[in-house]
Amino acid sequence: MGHRHRSALKQQNKAFKGSSSKSKSLKEKRRTAAANAASLAVNKPITKSERVQQSKQRRVQRARDLHQRQVPSADGPPPKVVVLLPFSDSVCIDKVFHKLSQDLVQDHGKVFCEGIAGMDMDGDDNTSKDVVSPQHNPHYCRYTFSLPAYARNPLIPKRYQQHVLLIPAPRISETAGKETMLEEGEPPERPSELLRYMDLCNCCDVLVCLFGGSCTYERSAFSRRGYKILQALKLQGLPPSVIGVGCVDPSVLEPADAPKGKSSASESLKFMRRFFESELGAERKFFSIGSDADWHNVLRAVGAAASLTQGDTNTKTVAKGAEAAASRRRGHLLALSWHIAWHHVSEDPAAQPEPCLEACGLVRGAGLTCNLPVHITGVGDFVLSRIETMEPAYEAKRREPLLVNGEAKAEVEAHVANLQEVVELLQPLQPLDTAAMEQTWPTGEEVTAEGGMTSANRRRVRVPKNVGDYERAWLESDTDGTNNDSVEEENENSDFEMQEEEAIAANTDPTTSVVDEVDDDWKTLNGAEQQQMEADNKAYAAQRREAAEMEREFPDQVDTPLDISAKERFQKYRGLKSFRSSPWAKNEDLPIGYGRIIDVSNLKGLAVFASRAHAELCGMTGGFSGRFCRLLMPLRHSYMLLQLVQQHPPLEGRSLYDALVDAMTGRIANRFSASNQTCTAGAVASADADLMVPDFLLVSQLLQHETQVAVVHSQLTFCDDQPIKSKDPMLMACGFRRFPASPIYSEEPRQGVRSAAKWKFKRWAEPGSTLTATVYSPLVLPPSPCIMLRSDSSEPDNLRITAWGSVLPVNGASSRLIIKRVLLSGHPFKVHRRKAIVRFMFFNPDDVRWFTPIELHTKRGLRGNIVEPLGTHGYMKCKFSDHLKQSDEVLLPLYRRVFPKWYPQSWGGLPTQQPLD
Repeated sequence: MGHRHRSALKQQNKAFKGSSSKSKSLKEKRRTAAANAASLAVNKPITKSERVQQSKQRRVQRARDLHQRQVPSADGPPPKVVVLLPFSDSVCIDKVFHKLSQDLVQDHGKVFCEGIAGMDMDGDDNTSKDVVSPQHNPHYCRYTFSLPAYARNPLIPKRYQQHVLLIPAPRISETAGKETMLEEGEPPERPSELLRYMDLCNCCDVLVCLFGGSCTYERSAFSRRGYKILQALKLQGLPPSVIGVGCVDPSVLEPADAPKGKSSASESLKFMRRFFESELGAERKFFSIGSDADWHNVLRAVGAAASLTQGDTNTKTVAKGAEAAASRRRGHLLALSWHIAWHHVSEDPAAQPEPCLEACGLVRGAGLTCNLPVHITGVGDFVLSRIETMEPAYEAKRREPLLVNGEAKAEVEAHVANLQEVVELLQPLQPLDTAAMEQTWPTGEEVTAEGGMTSANRRRVRVPKNVGDYERAWLESDTDGTNNDSVEEENENSDFEMQEEEAIAANTDPTTSVVDEVDDDWKTLNGAEQQQMEADNKAYAAQRREAAEMEREFPDQVDTPLDISAKERFQKYRGLKSFRSSPWAKNEDLPIGYGRIIDVSNLKGLAVFASRAHAELCGMTGGFSGRFCRLLMPLRHSYMLLQLVQQHPPLEGRSLYDALVDAMTGRIANRFSASNQTCTAGAVASADADLMVPDFLLVSQLLQHETQVAVVHSQLTFCDDQPIKSKDPMLMACGFRRFPASPIYSEEPRQGVRSAAKWKFKRWAEPGSTLTATVYSPLVLPPSPCIMLRSDSSEPDNLRITAWGSVLPVNGASSRLIIKRVLLSGHPFKVHRRKAIVRFMFFNPDDVRWFTPIELHTKRGLRGNIVEPLGTHGYMKCKFSDHLKQSDEVLLPLYRRVFPKWYPQSWGGLPTQQPLD
């Protein structure tokens, strides 16, 4: 073989022999081997049963982790609040409660510890424990049960006890309140069971819907009362778990309504299930009850039902029906036991005891603290001077201390030293700053100099009070170039006489141009008219229907009055070139009431900040969430009670504290009435001891600034069958707060809320329409549902649901411009192409000259202007953008800003209270 020449330009790569020249470490080799083994195990095929088993294990593990986060380290889960609510009149609620209580475990022999060892509610030291038997605290012994073994939730460890607070929804009999008569001879108003059910379902975890009797396609499972309650609960927000129960067992039904025969009972159960699923969804559980053993399935569903705790409010897995309840990031207490007692609240040993409201119940949500006020639904705002736990004595001995951030929870929270700081938060109105009122008073020299001026050398112009600079300059401008008032008065009189003669010649009534419904600021009713209006309710209702129909047919149209000039009648109105784009100063001519309220620039940000501040204020106690506690609320610090005592002073020989007790008793007794009056016959100062009628109070924690009065906007959809007029008295339920209000309504702009600058005022709210209601009320932080109710004597409980919606998170709510429009109408008298003579809009030439700068428009879309007045009867020459037809109608728009009605009853004030008071 011959020699081959080796090329110098040929590249020779290093041969790859399967391993690097650098040796790997032993640790790296083991890591690589483990990764290869894992990858081989993943690639191995698994069967369907193995995949189902892995999915189940992951699901169970996630549920256990969630429960471990919710349950404290040394205590069990809080009791579930279960409400038994019958939607059919055939179900006997007392019999259902008796059946369930037989299957549940009730601890009658347990002893409850009143507070902690060595301390009582007065703050005095005791050497022995203050222990009372269940007879002294009957409510929780009657309604608190332990779940049996078969109904326990398997996800909760067995070392924890699982309790339920079973509450039967009370029924209000039709004859309640009719036997007792008031001094005036009228029966007292019956308490509304609708409001009672709304409060119960607002704080419960499980709602058990009871149906019974014969049910067919024509006979619904829901009674008329049941449909009304269902509508209110849907609008308010359903609890986290809803369970349906269809009863055909004759032992829990009315004897006359029990189905006869097995086939009839089976058909009734099928229709009950269909009605339940159609109203509440097919994903809800429904159980059929035909015997006593079937109640075990209901208890199993109650034990497995999810409860809405504070941990659930921060997740996005809450059911859609529980969004309203989950948005309440606040603590609340359902008190089934309460009474008014006398305690030493002050640290001064020489101080006398004072009346306090003691409320015992289960704390839920974010917890309670003495550093912030509380609100009792339907009653008012109060301060907490003391919170202490109430728990079984045997658990107090063996239980380890609960931990919060690694530290033990406190058993008692007292607030005595800084109680005055919390009392100041209860003042709903801000102090009035007179220096901020844009009013400059003249000095004495200026008044004397002006008084010395002769009437011949000055021009007299009628300028009304409370008029801004813009309107004042407009009113003081020269209109007709004359200064002789007597001549103007003669012209006005002659104009009216000539108009009357012309009307008689034309066979018309001159009074037809008088406005039927005068603005509230101008029309005043005397006592005889008010008595006549109250005596004839039917005529008044017919008049309202006629006014609503007129407003629907001729919106915003107002006739010019004959007895007063249009210049004076519409002196508070102004003209705008464009309602959408014309500027309007937001801080111009504000009412005095705006100086007594607060305005929030960022409402959502305030809600987040207030929730975080509340969590910090709970501190070492953890808010007592999930524990039975007793609250102590002094009565003398309540703004609402002090106003009531001022309205009804105590009699001779009775002290202020006695008057406070009477006012509080009447307020609690009327918390479920539509009118929410104060004095009621037969009021008691403690909870009702009847087993089947549990009297309760719903105490909710108020966040920062929620006691202050502000302008609140709510978007509502009206579901009533009658039109509602603005400023009509209503009852508004915004989340945990319920208060009377007098709202005004405005229409949402067409261009959208974000780019809108003005909202159009609506005189009437038609059924099916969606409007914005604006009221003066205590601040409500969003999100919060809103339900509006009105008094209706035709309803069984005197209440009718009028509208529903939610509170709007409006930043700077008081600066929103709500503009009221008025259209003055006129008719063409003579028409020549684009020119016309218009009459019946004004009745004197001065008014024509006054409104000349304002642009006209017609119902057919033409635009025009006033050229000059013609004659002395208010006729005027006008010129339009196109040919005008004789059948067209000429309109002149005027605008005025309106504000909510000052309604002190919304925050517990007197009806006669004024912004300056």
